[in-house]
Amino acid sequence: AASDVYKRQEQYNLAQVDWLYIHEAIPGHHYQHVIVDNYGICRNQIDTDSEMAFTEGWAAYTETLGQELGLFQDPNSLYFAVKWQALRAMRVIIDVGIHSEGWSIKQASDYWMRHFPEGQDVMDREIKRIQQWPMQVNTYVYGKYKIEQLKLRLKKQKSFNEIEFHKNVLSLTHLPLNSVNYYSKLFK
Repeated sequence: AASDVYKRQEQYNLAQVDWLYIHEAIPGHHYQHVIVDNYGICRNQIDTDSEMAFTEGWAAYTETLGQELGLFQDPNSLYFAVKWQALRAMRVIIDVGIHSEGWSIKQASDYWMRHFPEGQDVMDREIKRIQQWPMQVNTYVYGKYKIEQLKLRLKKQKSFNEIEFHKNVLSLTHLPLNSVNYYSKLFK
């Protein structure tokens, strides 16, 4: 019944709101898709792991803009954002352990608890996700890394404009992540 549905839903607290907003809404996924639907080079989504790295990488990258945008003012909110950065790193290690090293669920859980006990509240869910969807959790970290590397390279140019940089990155969203290398002429 309906009451069972409510019992199964995760609980959220106010410390999560800034992080959820910036990642899922603005300037994260929602904003990303509105912009690409209206101004993107390729408006039809290409269903590839590389495109997923672009989409999730953008949302993870936008989290780095949180304080600049006036978010994460509450220490609990900032702690939650930092915890998710650590959680992403843990998920990458667990993904490699399970899919490359053949770790059992117990080995993955033991590693998680030894190195990230504050993430115990989501450990079982995340390990199950990693088991069922190899490499997906890595797309956040890799995509963010590629966007940050491009930004660092372009910031060396005197004409660098962060607003234009973000517009250009967003216009490429539905393309594979390596398209930033082929379309770098846009970033002037």
